[in-house]
Amino acid sequence: GARRGSSRLQHVGDLGPDELLALEQRVAQRLDQVAVAREQALGDGLLRLQQPLDGVAAAVVGEHPAHDVGVAEGAVLDGREGHEAPLHAVRTDHLGGGVRRVEQVAAGAGLSVLMFMRSMNLSLVRNRFTAAAQPSRRIYAAVDEARLQPLRERVTVLELEGALFFGTADRVADLADTLDAHCHTLVLDFRRVSLIDASGAVVLSQLSRRLRDRKVTLLLAGVSVHNRHGRMLAQFAGEGFAADNGIADVDQAVEAAELSLLAHAGGEPLRETVSLVQVGLMNGLDAAQRARLASCLQPRQLAPGEYLFRQGDPGDRLYVITSGTINVLSAVRGSAALPQRYVSLSPGMMLGETAMLDGCGRSGDAVAAGQTEVHALDDQTLKRLRAEDPQLCAQVYQNIALHLSQRLRAASQAWRASTA
Repeated sequence: GARRGSSRLQHVGDLGPDELLALEQRVAQRLDQVAVAREQALGDGLLRLQQPLDGVAAAVVGEHPAHDVGVAEGAVLDGREGHEAPLHAVRTDHLGGGVRRVEQVAAGAGLSVLMFMRSMNLSLVRNRFTAAAQPSRRIYAAVDEARLQPLRERVTVLELEGALFFGTADRVADLADTLDAHCHTLVLDFRRVSLIDASGAVVLSQLSRRLRDRKVTLLLAGVSVHNRHGRMLAQFAGEGFAADNGIADVDQAVEAAELSLLAHAGGEPLRETVSLVQVGLMNGLDAAQRARLASCLQPRQLAPGEYLFRQGDPGDRLYVITSGTINVLSAVRGSAALPQRYVSLSPGMMLGETAMLDGCGRSGDAVAAGQTEVHALDDQTLKRLRAEDPQLCAQVYQNIALHLSQRLRAASQAWRASTA
């Protein structure tokens, strides 16, 4: 509160040297009190706003025993009764801007400490799930998908967040101890990791060795030899660490794990060639019907990177893949952004059937991932088959419906696993 004495009040600038020295000592004491209060607030995890130190200094002046200096709501009575001078007018060479600078430095230091404490207290692991909850976007043939479904639980994905440095590196080292005994692949998602320092890089290298001893594969999603995380790992974990363990994103990491699991189970998900009689479009047909349908399919060879069709193209035919892989991507015309992968289709799979049925055009770009062979069935040929061989045509439509049903069921199962 304000102390109001006699009507004759005095400016701080009118104080003598000894009195000014005593005043500065009182200000220093108050600054110490403020520092203690700030430390206590930080210890509670809060940064509280302090009374401006200019106001503290003015209050000290009001309590100075040799002078009655009035203080009221951040203002000092200047000697004329009832007249208040703003606090910024009460300055001396000794106090000057120093009090405000001390306040600014102290506030900045306190905020920095609070941010550091917050980064130390982050759990680092933002989310955890298995590939059963979020499978890759590769669509497998029915036999491979059936084999893969129970195996996806062996792929663990951890989404990391924050800084991987000396304060959090030990938490990464402990991740190996939290994995299930049957874990096959651990995927660390670095999409939200802000930085990796030397300690974090060394711990990742140690984690990789520990997992290797357990025959668990470590994949670092979002790390490449060319990005900042990969360069830091190259310095402290070895030149080949990012190349051996890095991968573009979580989707591709999960796909790599799925393919490895299928290979260990004796499957050949990316077998070089599937004969036409093995594709789903031929299901339920006898030998004569299969031969007739095969004669209606038009083969086409695609070079790596060649487009099968582009988004918006007329959907007048469907395709079955007999070798290679087709990636269906988002269109990014005239943009620097990278295309988003919708699905990757393996040999034996079908694509383009939805656009052929509804006539709404292609919903994405279809690109060959390698040397690829497809066989096309156009809508005019299907109409001719409907007139000439209704039984064959009915079975073809049933196979198309079964294919769409299997894809919908797989998506439904993944959704249920992600919300369990």
